[in-house]
Amino acid sequence: MPLPITAFYAAILAGLLFVLLINVTRNRYRAKISLYDGGDEKLGRAIRAHGNFIETVPYALGLMAIIEVNGATPVTLWGLGAVLVVSRLMHSYGLLGGMKTLKIRVYGMYGTFAVIISSATTALYQAIIFLA
Repeated sequence: MPLPITAFYAAILAGLLFVLLINVTRNRYRAKISLYDGGDEKLGRAIRAHGNFIETVPYALGLMAIIEVNGATPVTLWGLGAVLVVSRLMHSYGLLGGMKTLKIRVYGMYGTFAVIISSATTALYQAIIFLA
């Protein structure tokens, strides 16, 4: 079964991942540090922005794919995907900006949590319905 909505958001988020990867590489080059962060704050933030993305986005997309296959409405999927993209942009911007953008980062994480919890709850509901 095709997953066009999840695929759409996966492609957009892959673009953000690429930007975060380039940011780590650029900061490594600037700081002349090839492993870990060497105590360089900007590099450390770049590494964490990339790492947190990798720690959360694949799981959120996986849950979206599961509920799409199981028949979630397009409105639900478009909404979850939009919140995920905006939340990840906010989180990345907030983390890379330091303390002055901390609130934006926090709201980005709240949005990401909401997508994961909503998708997991929907998947559980779908599983119970299909198993009944």
